[in-house]
Amino acid sequence: MVATAITLLSPNAARAADPVTAEALFRAGRDAMDAGNYEQACERFTESQRLEPAGGTLLNLGECHEALGHLASAWQSYLGAAEALPEDPRGTYADRKRRELEPRLARVTIELDPSSPSGCDIARDGSVLGRGATKVPLPVDAGHHIFELRCPGRSVRTIAVTSVDGTSATVKLSPGDPVADATSPNEPASSGRPFLVSGLVIGGVGLIALAAGTATGVLAIDRKGIVDEVCSPGANGRLQCPPTGVDAASEGSTFATVSTATFIVGGVALATGVALVVVDVVQGSAADPAVRVGVAPTEDGAFVSLTGRF
Repeated sequence: MVATAITLLSPNAARAADPVTAEALFRAGRDAMDAGNYEQACERFTESQRLEPAGGTLLNLGECHEALGHLASAWQSYLGAAEALPEDPRGTYADRKRRELEPRLARVTIELDPSSPSGCDIARDGSVLGRGATKVPLPVDAGHHIFELRCPGRSVRTIAVTSVDGTSATVKLSPGDPVADATSPNEPASSGRPFLVSGLVIGGVGLIALAAGTATGVLAIDRKGIVDEVCSPGANGRLQCPPTGVDAASEGSTFATVSTATFIVGGVALATGVALVVVDVVQGSAADPAVRVGVAPTEDGAFVSLTGRF
């Protein structure tokens, strides 16, 4: 009998560490530190810590950040090292360094305007923070920082702050100005004048139909001319036509029917299109006094005039 053992791993455990590469990067970071190349050393230690977290790596990363003047980053690394090495002299050293740096940190407190709607995102240097990060003095490295408030339907409110070690600052964020015609990213933008668009489209179809009716009417008249030319009355009073006359009579009847139908459709569509355009202009005149609609009686009915900006 063969026994099979199954080990269940958490997602973090299932992601295999790379201790060999992490050790090589740690040693490269130490060499860079000894050479005074602190920027490169911080990069090496950060990647080593990502591949295989270790308290000793955090301690070296803290010293690297401190050498660069990144006191908040150094404070965070020392804190992590102290927690990872509670019974180790290195952990005691890291905790002492953390306490020494704490009063020297630059801090920024974010205050959010109470009128801010739900769904707003707070960002610091591009990293999104939750509302729970407000009204708390947050440690930051000295230097230039960008704070943003992004609310639906509003422009982005941006505030730049230059932090100095040992000082505190407050950033007050309020929603930006309303954005006209703001639409959801998942919703296509729609026309703000649907009656005008529909009226122009339907009216255009009506004009095309009237043009088609005119063309087929001309063809019907042409075929009637052929019938009159080649056909003659018979003894019984009915027209006697050769084959060309018979064909012309049949085609003329078809063209006449099509012409009548397209004239009716075209007239209705054109009238509908004009009515929709008038409705759009009347609605626009309520918001724009520069638009005027005038109606004057005439002997045959009424005269409608439209003036304004279109």
